[in-house]
Amino acid sequence: KAAQKVINLIDSLDEKKITADSEKDLDHIKTEYDALSKDQKKLVSNYDDLKGAYKRLEEVQDQKAADSIVTAIDEIDKDSLTAGDTSVQAVRDKYNELSEAQKKLVTNINTLEEYEQLVQTKKAEEEAKKAQESARALFSKGNAAEMPTAQLTEEDLTDGKIDILTMLVKSGLVTSKSEARRAVQQGGVAVDGEKVS
Repeated sequence: KAAQKVINLIDSLDEKKITADSEKDLDHIKTEYDALSKDQKKLVSNYDDLKGAYKRLEEVQDQKAADSIVTAIDEIDKDSLTAGDTSVQAVRDKYNELSEAQKKLVTNINTLEEYEQLVQTKKAEEEAKKAQESARALFSKGNAAEMPTAQLTEEDLTDGKIDILTMLVKSGLVTSKSEARRAVQQGGVAVDGEKVS
């Protein structure tokens, strides 16, 4: 009788569409199945249907999680992105929390990457503009006391020289060498008016 009840519960799954909210129903059936004796479990001939329902549930939940990221990316207004924008990073953080299977379902990840590049370019341009304004202030009889400075030590130099990436980090214009590299690659760094490449 108990085995037949589980069989009927599993059969009822065919009548219901598995949705992201079906987990509670499936767990109830699984609990009923687990309460059966070993011999009763052998009588449940449609147990594979329950396993299949769990697999479908996982697929539906994965798609729901991916769809939320797709929607979040679609809602970003490309034209309003600024150097200080945090919405792109917030979506990236949510994307990074997804499982690998869920990440594969995000169909517009290239758009997010494009927006990340755009924000980085705007940051590089803003930093370059600040550096240019500082240089102008210094060299056009501005207040040198307001000019940002950075102390270099012997350890910062290699054969008496310093590479541009290290210089950008040491000067505080960027926070990491990877950010400095992006700024250079995106044309946001110039020395004496010549873009560094």
